[in-house]
Parts: sequence; structure tokens; C-alpha cells
Amino acid sequence: MLRKHVFGSSKFLISVLPLYKKYSITNRYLIPQSNPQVFEKFNIRVLDPLATTGIKIYFENQAIFGIDLVSENNGKGTAPLILAFASLFFLILAVILFLKKLHKQRKFQVVFLLGGSIFILLRLLMLQLNFPGSWYETKIFSPQEFASSSFNASMGDLFLNTLGVMILCGYVLFTYTKWPVIRSVLKTKAIARWGWTLLFLLLSIFSFLYPFLFIEVIFNNSSISLDITQSLSFDVIRVLSFISITFGVISSFFFTHVFIRISKALSPLYGRFGVALLIACVLFISYFKIESRDYWITLWVGIPFIVLVYFSRISSSLNRITYVTFLYLFFATATFATQGALSIQRFVMKKRVESQFKFASGYLIDRDVLAEYLLNESLRKIPTDAFIQTRLASPFLSKSVVRQKVKQIYLNSYFDRYDIKIYLYNSTKEPYDDQTQVPLSVLESELSNSTNETEYKGLYFIRSQGIKTGKRYFATIPITRFDQVIGYVALDLSLKRIIPQNVYPELLADNRFGEYFENRDKSFAFLSNHGIISSFGNFNYERDFDFNLLNNLSFYETGVESHGFIHTGIEDDSNRVAVVTSMDYPSFFVLTNFSFFFITGMFVAGVALLGYGFFIWFRGGKINYAARIQLYIYMAFVIPLVVVTITTLNRTTQSAENQLNQDFSNRSKTIGENLEPILTNYWKDPALSLEELENQLDNIARFSNIDISVYDPSGRILVSSQPGILENQLASGLMNRKAWEQIFNEGENA
Repeated sequence: MLRKHVFGSSKFLISVLPLYKKYSITNRYLIPQSNPQVFEKFNIRVLDPLATTGIKIYFENQAIFGIDLVSENNGKGTAPLILAFASLFFLILAVILFLKKLHKQRKFQVVFLLGGSIFILLRLLMLQLNFPGSWYETKIFSPQEFASSSFNASMGDLFLNTLGVMILCGYVLFTYTKWPVIRSVLKTKAIARWGWTLLFLLLSIFSFLYPFLFIEVIFNNSSISLDITQSLSFDVIRVLSFISITFGVISSFFFTHVFIRISKALSPLYGRFGVALLIACVLFISYFKIESRDYWITLWVGIPFIVLVYFSRISSSLNRITYVTFLYLFFATATFATQGALSIQRFVMKKRVESQFKFASGYLIDRDVLAEYLLNESLRKIPTDAFIQTRLASPFLSKSVVRQKVKQIYLNSYFDRYDIKIYLYNSTKEPYDDQTQVPLSVLESELSNSTNETEYKGLYFIRSQGIKTGKRYFATIPITRFDQVIGYVALDLSLKRIIPQNVYPELLADNRFGEYFENRDKSFAFLSNHGIISSFGNFNYERDFDFNLLNNLSFYETGVESHGFIHTGIEDDSNRVAVVTSMDYPSFFVLTNFSFFFITGMFVAGVALLGYGFFIWFRGGKINYAARIQLYIYMAFVIPLVVVTITTLNRTTQSAENQLNQDFSNRSKTIGENLEPILTNYWKDPALSLEELENQLDNIARFSNIDISVYDPSGRILVSSQPGILENQLASGLMNRKAWEQIFNEGENA
């Protein structure tokens, strides 16, 4: 919304109030949204003031725009939110006091069952009321960030659920020996004791599986990265996800410990225990095979842990803090960290392979959807280009510059993967010059038998019939002037045999074509009859690809690992195979994730031991001398390790950022030096040098793989290597105000 303020006869001020941002392109950077400072509590659509629907907004008795309330924000306000939290707090406090009374009466089993039931009912009530998600807008309780089920509808819900489960598991750990049901089980006869042993060992395996399921759920239901090697930045959602996994590991450790201890008490004989464990493993394998799951990691990591705990006295160390306690926690932390690191490797590779198949089926096989979309945009703009119209209409002007402009302006760097031929014809479809040797009518006739018209008018997809050619597109663009056809521009694009790397800005890509940009780390190729039609990326298919993989069924279903790479393939109806390749997950990354989980676990264990020590001291008890020595040694080990880890992560992040800024600054200076003589010529004769400036800028941008924009001293843009940013109104054409002031007023290299 604009308002003009007039000051005298020659001065005026324009006030701008943005109401709604809507872009011609939609992606993760460009999301349509209303101005939150104006429509804070509402989701609206801004309408024309002449619209018959919606609510009219008036200024000085004149309707200036209308709004349509799509949905109202369910925020309840600050006061109701505070009252709701206060009510929840006092309710939980009342439940704790009541359960504490039962605990003092030694009704431990009743406390667990009643506490668990109240927790489930309370969480169901919160989910039914969508509290606090609908009461206070936050990413923590947003299903857009994470949602796996109605019970885990957001990351905040997952955190609360895991916190409650951990508290219940902790209560079981400290009271299970006093439960009547456990005492009854321990008093059963021999055959029944063996059956109970089998049950509790099976439960211990499922308990060990618990944190694995956390990682699986987060990977499958969100875009949160649990791989520490992918990012060192931690937002609140990612931090909560790691905390939830940590709570899950603690709960798993508590329950696994309890079930192993009960199994050990039931079956002190090694032979009976071994048979029961073997049958438990068979039942566990049968379960995840029937459910079409893959829980081998839990089995291979968890079974050694269960065996070691059973055959040693290490598990008895939790009764009181001794030197064995630290060994037990150390071993448990290492075991769960191993499962976590291997699980992340599993799901990262799973997502990568799924992405490769999706990429091959949606992008490589048959049609290049993104290319068709971009070509259609060019087909709409080329006929309206006044420069092209003038050049084709005049018999005295050279036509070669038309090819140059079409290639540089209307066919951006995405089409570096194609061999581009541009043919120019007059109104009778005859060639304009020697570079166009075949008449358009002949060319159209030859291609008519092998073309498939796309959904875009005038654009044809030509399926390759031979091994030497790949994907091909052909388009004929009539150029009109004063409603008369004055010529034709024909585009012939063939996929290159070797495709160079290129840069295409994600900012200009609609989200429906976003799959391409998520796969820059992949290489791919078209194969036919053991020959390479075309290839792209760093992987050398001619030298390193094993063509025997084409006969492997797994190659087309789950992908095949070979010499540090993962290969996947899809065959089209013309017996061509699209192969997508990415690097295998490095073992060093597994070690990195293990180290992160291990350090986190040791830190949590240290905090727990300190808390336990303070609790004993507060109650008037004393920690024995040996335990104090072990505690000091443990803290002397953990504290420097955590400090060094945090410092290293911070330094690594800062170093990477500084290196990136320095590299960008150096490349900018080099580009500026290369453009200086061209800009000097431009200021001497702008009419003659603008085209040269555009050509040089485009060449430099392609060579350096960066986007460049040149502004005049007043801050207005002259040329840009990505004119689509201006054409789609993603930028105003003016330099950033702060940068302009620093450059021209303060003399800085901003």
C-alpha cells in the first residue's frame, strides 16, 4: 500500500506499507506470507478493493483494499496461556504429592501404574486441546517441523513424551526389586523361570531398540539432520531432537538394565541363559522380518552388551557408586553411541538411495521437466524482444548477434549440459545465413516422426534413437512485428556426452523442480548396450563403472555399493539405463557421530553422578572414599573432554566462515580487476560497450561459478549474470543501501 505526501510544488514523499508478499516463484526461500506486523493473529488474503468478497478496509472513506480471512490464529493470548500453564503445574504437583504418599506406603507397583496412566491421560488431553501449540505459536510445537503420529504431533510433543517415559523408567530402576509381581516371578518353578527368562531377554532387546526408533522416526518424518558431519549449527528444533534421543537412550538403559538383572536372577545357569537368549534373538528377527523392518544394528550391538552385563558383575554397581559404576556407564555409553552412529549411517544412506531413485525416475528418465519449464519461459519472452525483432526485420543488420543474445540471455547456465544450436529463418522458412543450412520445413519434416509434443506449445521432446545422442529438445519460435511473421528462431538442444558442472540459483527455481538442487553431490549417466550415452559429475563412468552391475537385481531395487560408491539404476522403455552415483558413507563420519554421542553420554552421566552425590549429601549421607576418588577422576576426564569438544566445534565453525568470507572477498577483487577496463570503456561510450559488458560479465560468471551484478555509482543495476532475479521481481534493481553507503560514503569494500 502506497501513500504520497506532497511537500510544496516540487517535493513529495512516498510511504510504503507491505501487506502481503507473493512471488512468481515458490521455494524454501520465497514463501508467500502476510505482513506479521499488520496481520499478526490472522492468516489472510489481500483482495482488490473492487472484489465482492472479503472485508473492505477504508481510508478517508475510500476502500483501499480488502482482506479474506483464510483462518484465524488460535492463539489464546498471554493471560489464558499463563493460567493454563499454572493449572497444569498445580495439577502435576498434586499428582506428585499423591504418588509420593503412595510411595511412602511402599506401593511401588501401584505408583508406577497409576503414574503411567495419569501421564498418558494428561498427554492425550493436551493433544486433544492442542496445548500449547494452538495457544502459543512456536516452531517447537509445529507439525511442519516434525510430526510422526497423533501422539508425536511435533518435536515439542516428542520431547514431553520422552521426558515422561524417562521419569517412569527411572522410577522402575530404583523400585523394581520391591514390586510384588517381580518377587512372584522370581519364586516360580524351573520351567516357568525359563519362560520368564526368555520373555525378559526379549524385552531387553526391544528396550535396546527404543533409541534406534527415535532416530528412524526423526529421519522419516522431518528434515532435521542428526548427522553431526552435515552441519555444526544447532537451532532449537535440532537441539530438542538430540535431547529427545538422549532421553530415549537413558530410558533404554534403565529398562535394559532392569530386564537383564531379572533374567540373571531367574537363570543363573549359563546354558539356560544361552538357549533363552538364542530363542529371543530368533523371535526378534522373526518380528522385524514379518514387519519388513531392518533392526540388525540393534541385534549386533545389543547382544554383546547383554552378554557382557550378564556374565559380569558390572550391573550390580548401580546399587551404590563405586569404581565399577564408572566402567558400567562408560561401557553403556559406548554401546549406545555405537548404535546411534551406525543408525545414522543407515538412514543417511537410505535417504540418499531413495533420493537417487527419485532423481533418476523424475529427472533422468524421459523428460527433463525443469528444462521444459525454462524453455517455455524463453519461448514466451523471445518473440517480444525488440532487439531480435529489429535484427530479423532489417536485411542490412547482422543476424549472428541474435544467436548470441538468445544463448546468453534466454538460455541460462542450466543448459550448459546441452549442445545448443540456434537456427534463424526468414518468413518463408529459408535460412538467413550460412550457419543455418537446412530449411526449416525440411527440418520439421525430418523430426516429425520422432517428436513428442510437450505440454508447452511449440516445444518438442525427441527421444534418442542412437547411442551417440542423448535427450533432445526442438522448438520453433515465430517472430512477429506489427502482426506479421518476419522470421523464425529454431532451438535444437541435445544432451552432451559429457556434461560440465554448472551453477543454477535455487532462488530462481520453483519448488516443484527442487529435486535437482538436492542432488548436486551426485553423478549420473545414461547407459545403453554397455555404452555411455551421456554422463554428469565427478565419477568417471568410462573408467570406474562396473557394467556387470547392470545384471544385478539389487542395482535396480536397493542400490549396490562398489568401491566406495553407491550406484542405483532405472531402465526406461527404450532399454536405456539411467545410473545415479553418490559416494558411500565414509567410516570417518561414523566415528565422528560416535564421538559426538559418546561425549554427550559421558557428560550426561557425569551430571547424573554429581546430582546423585548432591542428593546423598543433602540427605545427610556420605559417599565412600573410593567412590569419591573415582568421581574426581571421572570429572577430570569428562570436563576437559567436553570443553575441548565445544571449543573445537566453535573454532571449526568460525574458521570455515572466515575462510568462506575471505575466499569470497578475494574472488570479488579478482572479478573487479577483470571488469575494470570493460567498465572504463562502457563509461566512455555506453551505447557501444553495454553489449560487451554483458558478454564479459556472463563469461566471468560462468568461469567463476558465481552470480555477479554490476551497479552504477548511484546504486542502480547495470547488468547481471542472473537477470531472472530482476525479471521475477525478487530484487528492486537497487544496491543494498548499507553496502552503498559503506562503499561511497565511507570508502569501504563492503
